[in-house]
Amino acid sequence: MKSENIKKRVLSYGPWEPWLKRPFFAFLVSLFSEGQTKAWFNKIGVNGLEYPCSVFYNGEWYKSEKNHEATEKSLEIFLQKHHISEITDSLENYYIESKKNILKLIGADKLDLSEKLNKIYLIIIPIISYIWATHALEHLMVKKLHIEVPRYVKRNVEDFIAKASSPEKKVAHNRLEDALRSGRNPADVAAEFGWIRARDGFARPFTVKEILEMKKQLKKSHRPKVKIPSQLKPLFSNAKELVYLRTQRTDVFYELLFLARPVFREAAERYRIPFSEMKHYTIQSLIAGKPKRYPKNFVWANYLDHSAFFTQSFLPKQEINRSSAVQGVPTQKGIVRGVVKIIFSVNDLPKVKQGDVIVA
Repeated sequence: MKSENIKKRVLSYGPWEPWLKRPFFAFLVSLFSEGQTKAWFNKIGVNGLEYPCSVFYNGEWYKSEKNHEATEKSLEIFLQKHHISEITDSLENYYIESKKNILKLIGADKLDLSEKLNKIYLIIIPIISYIWATHALEHLMVKKLHIEVPRYVKRNVEDFIAKASSPEKKVAHNRLEDALRSGRNPADVAAEFGWIRARDGFARPFTVKEILEMKKQLKKSHRPKVKIPSQLKPLFSNAKELVYLRTQRTDVFYELLFLARPVFREAAERYRIPFSEMKHYTIQSLIAGKPKRYPKNFVWANYLDHSAFFTQSFLPKQEINRSSAVQGVPTQKGIVRGVVKIIFSVNDLPKVKQGDVIVA
């Protein structure tokens, strides 16, 4: 499909509005070029789902209500017959298999660079399906929670939803903290969990010094407790699993990319590109042996399994609401005064000082 046709298809699903800031460049975004079709969703067990469009512009994902409306019927059918834990189980099995396959690729001297890159891309595509399936489920689940919970909970509904949705399963950062509390060697902890910092595909991992600093700042772990009305327990059983899946699917995404770095370094050497600059090149151009670099402020549009990069935005200009108030869910109760630091990624953490208020 030609780029102009992709643009028309995407605009037909508008209006689009800014949704989620992420420090993504051309390489990471190009990995999202497939994985939104029924065929790929069927492979991860979410049969019938199709996520029509996605848009990324200047470091931010955009959202569209019409886009989500297209997913609701198939997800309603899925939730009538299945539990979200089936998706997380499927993801974790795929994660184990994919780690083995990437390690085999790294040691496969007989494969040429293009074949290795293409195989890594094919390993990543189902992860993209898990990512979009989670977003679609979250959009639907938020609606359901805000309809059902007020029927049984009359005060502090948002706070109740946040606490009652807190997952019992542990994600990578929880396991990192457990490792630090157990007294494990910081170098071993850095080797196992260093990838958590490298969330743009090419940034450096945590150092041992940073791991030691984390250990100093560890606080007592606690999970919020809340009594869930029996009528809401099935709904929150799925909600807990979804909150876990929301982090787990991106953890898998970033860890697999980190594991594949030897292949990306091989590509950087072959094409004489500084490794840190590889983030500006698409995976498709590297596979083709014709590296193509894109500036930071590109527009990327995707319609099913067709995507295109644009150097100028075609999205309608947005009116920015510069309200002095920020709404969200507090992680700790109380009133505090301090300098607010807005955190979009782990790379922003060094700007946080003792006494600052974090908005993340």
